[in-house]
Amino acid sequence: MLPAPKYFAQLPNPLVLQIVGADAAKVVNNMSTNDLAKLPVDAALESFVTDVRGWVVAHVGVLKQVDRVWLLGSHATPSALVNHIDRYIIREDAAVSDVSQKYALFIIGDGPQLPVDEGTDGRASDANAIAVQPTAGRRATPITTPSLFTCECSLPVFGQGTRLLCCPSEQAARAIERLRASGSEFCSAQRFEWLRISSFWPLHPADIGDKTIPQELDRDRQAISFTKGCYLGQETIARLDARGQLQKKLCLIELTPSREIAIGATLYNGEKEVGHITSLARDPASGSVRALAILRRGNFAAGTQLTGNGFEAQVLP
Repeated sequence: MLPAPKYFAQLPNPLVLQIVGADAAKVVNNMSTNDLAKLPVDAALESFVTDVRGWVVAHVGVLKQVDRVWLLGSHATPSALVNHIDRYIIREDAAVSDVSQKYALFIIGDGPQLPVDEGTDGRASDANAIAVQPTAGRRATPITTPSLFTCECSLPVFGQGTRLLCCPSEQAARAIERLRASGSEFCSAQRFEWLRISSFWPLHPADIGDKTIPQELDRDRQAISFTKGCYLGQETIARLDARGQLQKKLCLIELTPSREIAIGATLYNGEKEVGHITSLARDPASGSVRALAILRRGNFAAGTQLTGNGFEAQVLP
């Protein structure tokens, strides 16, 4: 028997959308940075949904089933994503609906140092047994227990090997009881932020603004295909890839503990303003401080020394 993971947390602002119909996968693929056309049925991957300008509408996990596609993640306004998708359904056999309030999403894992999870060959056979997995082709694993069904798969919010569990919202309390009984610790909001920031997992809207280009979130390998066919915003994304002129990027930084540190704090390299903090967390155990920050070009390299008002910082790998 595998040891229980150290931590679990309920994902804030849960996003659960379903797109149903014969053309569901086509509709989603036409506005996604990753290649759903090559994704097998009952497998999942990580992707960005983009608009015609190439800006990120949502950062999601996409599960492809026979007659539907599920989008999972965390988003402050799921209705905005619903409206975006619905706008591009014209003659296609597809309908999108927001069922975020019907499900609870749990993240379970050991933290950023957890080794890579190789996944399983399980298949999700129930249309309600939804999951997300960042590596294309891996299968979602449905887990059924009396009075509670869920799905389990890899989603590195707490580092590689972290799993996402999904269950009906009315079963959330029971899911928490069972996870605690297994020996896992329920994360405080502070612990959750520390783990997901240390694992470099951006959240909307803190780290993903209205005019964010996918490459600025530094998840190209996991969430962007540069060889797939046309999709909304592809021209912007492909042009940026060809030129290699990324002007700003989300980076992980470590800071000297200080009461002056706050979300939105300005960062400097010498006397030059080079960025600002978007997410911030302190390790409840050690008191260490880490943050996600948008930095300007020339400050992305690990080891770059930065300062703020009353604190110092360093860019981490």
